[in-house]
Amino acid sequence: METFATICLVVALIASLGVGGRLVALWSRSRALPELLLGIAFLGTGVGHGFAELGTRVLWPEHDSWTTALSAGLFAFAVIGTCALFGMIRVVFRPDRVGDVLTVAFCAITWLAYAGRLYLGDFATGSVDSWASHLYVSMRMTAFVWAAVEAFSYYGLLRKRVALGLGSPLGCLQIQLWGIAAACSAGMTFVVGACYVNYRIDPLSSPLATASLTIFVIGTVVSTWCSFFPPPVLRDYAVRRHPAPAA
Repeated sequence: METFATICLVVALIASLGVGGRLVALWSRSRALPELLLGIAFLGTGVGHGFAELGTRVLWPEHDSWTTALSAGLFAFAVIGTCALFGMIRVVFRPDRVGDVLTVAFCAITWLAYAGRLYLGDFATGSVDSWASHLYVSMRMTAFVWAAVEAFSYYGLLRKRVALGLGSPLGCLQIQLWGIAAACSAGMTFVVGACYVNYRIDPLSSPLATASLTIFVIGTVVSTWCSFFPPPVLRDYAVRRHPAPAA
């Protein structure tokens, strides 16, 4: 089981870095802020969670001053990634005063959770049971649920415009896919949080949790990739699903 868990971590890490790197590369050409922010979110998650988890399992299973500093530094990338996700939601779905207030507040709380973990010595002990850890997981969950709600709400509006011939069928499908990706990420966060916080178990030690996480990771990566880099077959499907209205 430990070998399978390690393989799952490596695959998830490669997927996060691959999608994040591809999005940043897309931003380098388009200079569109959403691509950059979501790319940072994926890279931050890959480095801050994926690599850190792989490190504590395989690369540095023993805690000392060096590994403590490394774990804290890697976790900072995850915090940056979470804040980038809040920023992406604000830029794409909530470019208003409410979005500004919520984004600043959520980012501040996320950094407070990080500071709390530093103060409580979570990185030295490997603890995930402190109030700061719980607060951080709740902020991750908030980001993904907020993104999913905004995406599906916007999808509903776009679908009506497409039906009237006033919107892009592909754009409508891309927003729907992003909503699915955010929902899968919320599910993944819920499973990990429930295992660590409620049941005090390693999620990758449970076959049910591991299977759920595998499904959610695949759903997140595939949906995000197809949303930003739709293959030709998906473009054709979008047009067939929303044909132009009759004149």
